[in-house]
Amino acid sequence: VSQSRYAYGAGVIDIPTSTFICSGDFNRDDLLLFVQQESWALKYSGNDAIPFVLDRIDGSRGSEAPYGTITYLNRTNTLSPYGMVITDGYSLERSDDKLPEFSFNEIDSSNFRLCFAGSVDQDRDHYLIYPSTGQDQSDRILVTNYEEDNFSIYRIPLSCMGNFIVS
Repeated sequence: VSQSRYAYGAGVIDIPTSTFICSGDFNRDDLLLFVQQESWALKYSGNDAIPFVLDRIDGSRGSEAPYGTITYLNRTNTLSPYGMVITDGYSLERSDDKLPEFSFNEIDSSNFRLCFAGSVDQDRDHYLIYPSTGQDQSDRILVTNYEEDNFSIYRIPLSCMGNFIVS
């Protein structure tokens, strides 16, 4: 069931849940927001009276990894203890069909806040840095390749990743 919320003029839009926003990322012109059990899209409406609309994407799947959300090729991946999900901003589905219990069995459930997502554009790879079961620091990397639709796991202790420019 689709649920929309509106901000009138300079008003405020509240997500009707008692949990905090865990993560978010831009997908095209929309801001996708993830709470623990829900996914939302903040869209610009172009209407002067109601400039923004908040649409629920999914009411049962969200994210618990503040840095585990990444958008690549207009698709946003995020992570929760119940599985990895992917959305285009309109619908949401599981993205871990080849690893259906990965989030539950491989990632330390009390340390989801340590998960970190990044991408390597030239290789078409999505990196998910995470703490394995029983670890309190990130010690593994799940690498998913978009073109070949495959994955691999590396045992490398990293805490974050990003781009840099040598000048």
